[in-house]
Formats: sequence, structure tokens, C-alpha cells
Amino acid sequence: MERHLTDVMTRLSSDVTRLSGESRELLSFVTKHFFNKVPSMSALAGILMGAWVSSTFSTPPVRSMMALFGILDSGATGEVTSPLAYRLFSVFLTLFSAAATVYAVQKAFKSYRKRQLAKYAAASSRLDAEKLPELNAKLALLEEAKNSGLLTSGEYDTKLAALYQGYMGKLPSGVEEFIVKKLTS
Repeated sequence: MERHLTDVMTRLSSDVTRLSGESRELLSFVTKHFFNKVPSMSALAGILMGAWVSSTFSTPPVRSMMALFGILDSGATGEVTSPLAYRLFSVFLTLFSAAATVYAVQKAFKSYRKRQLAKYAAASSRLDAEKLPELNAKLALLEEAKNSGLLTSGEYDTKLAALYQGYMGKLPSGVEEFIVKKLTS
């Protein structure tokens, strides 16, 4: 009985190893082909906010709030004063909320990225005497590329973060790199 259990465990462990390799390959394929086509996180947040506002705009709590402010006629029928005005307002409110969300999320992510770059810059001062001049030369070259117009501000920040991470010995994983790229683009 014990020998049979050992044989089963041996076969099972090889199958689990093979399955984990297959699942990693599948995840890599999905990440490579699907996530590269996903819009940035700020755009997704704007779309979700616009959809939420659009779906809740015609619900009774929102209508009662609009009636409180005089936008709706709170008479016996409880309909909008002007159907055209209501439809236009519902479109513009949805678009405005989506645009405001995109703007706020983009600002928040850029602020986060600036704080991370400041942390990297502070940590780079602790590099040894061999690596610090090499890093400074690469930083100067990167700055020159930005000033000459070869890099946009976002590309510059991405390359700067990758340069700092390379020298700090902490390279980002593929998923982390994807998330940071989508969040800050």
C-alpha cells in the first residue's frame, strides 16, 4: 500500500510540475496578447464612471435630487420639464463625469509616479563609487534626449524609472511593468 502511494505521489508531482509550466505559459500568452490591447486605467475609470452615472441618472433618488434643485417638475406627473433638456443633460452629465474622472485618476497616478521617482533618486545616492558615475552619465544622456525632443515626458519618466530600478537591483516583473505602463499612460 505504501509503495503504491509513493508511485502515485511521484507521478502526481511530475504532472503538477508540467501543469504549472503550462499555466505559466498560458498566463504569459494571455498577458502578451490581451493586456496590450487594454486602454489605460484612467480611460477605464472614466468609462466606468460614465456608465455608472448614465445608469443611475434616471433612478428615483437622482430624480428626487434634481426635483429638489428645480431641474425636474415635481408635480403630479413627476416628468422632466423638457424631454429634450433632460436628454441633453443626461448626455453631458455622463460625459463630464467621465472626463473629470479621467483627469483626476491621471493626476493621481502622475503624482504617485513622481513620488516613486523621488524615492529612486534618493536611494541611488547610496550606490557604490563604481556605479554612481555610470548612473549619472546615463541620466545625463537621458536628460539630453528629452531636451532634444526625442522623448516625451511620459517616455522619459518610464525610462528614468527603469534606469533607477536597474541600478537598484530590483527589476520589475512583466505584470508590474504592464500595470505601471497602463496606469501612467
